[in-house]
Amino acid sequence: YWELTHQAVAVDVDGWLVDGQNRLEAIILANLPAPLLLITGVPKRSMIALDNGLARNVVDAARVAGADLPHGGISFASVARRMMIGVKSQDRAFSNQKVLAFIDSHRKALEFTFDVMPKNQRFFTQAGIRAVIARAYYRHPVDETRNRLVEFGAVLLSGLPDNPKKDSGAVRLRNWLVDNFGGRRGVGVRPRGEIVYAKAATALNRFLA
Repeated sequence: YWELTHQAVAVDVDGWLVDGQNRLEAIILANLPAPLLLITGVPKRSMIALDNGLARNVVDAARVAGADLPHGGISFASVARRMMIGVKSQDRAFSNQKVLAFIDSHRKALEFTFDVMPKNQRFFTQAGIRAVIARAYYRHPVDETRNRLVEFGAVLLSGLPDNPKKDSGAVRLRNWLVDNFGGRRGVGVRPRGEIVYAKAATALNRFLA
């Protein structure tokens, strides 16, 4: 027996079903009629927040909202989350809406990290490292310093410093990443994301100094 409740089946402005998939499928499988409320003309963005039985990640939510994320999506969103967490914050349960709003507000800084390191490289382009560069984007608005941020990324990825003493911050970070993620030590317990973030921040400060 099916009780009529306030929970409606929802259809968006383009006629696509956005809420009620599981209920409608159950009705089809049962091959029995059931009373349901129907709401039409729902905004497309509302699907981000609807409880429809599907586990959507940030990339799915962005696509539904018509705002596809660049750079593979997952990497872009991961950097945003690491920026939001920082080093000290204990709040890791960010909703998709919060992450998307954060991305909208800080898109230039996030894009900058992918200008500095255009391609993902194992160990060296972790979200915690990119997040440190994104934060530095705000602390160093002068082009000359931002060029130095680009140099940091180049040395970190290549391991080839122009000046071993001047560029030692990036070199030391690279060596630490290789030791902890790429060698024998990397097989066991790897450093947590906040440790990577803190190491990267220290290395970048040394590099810029």
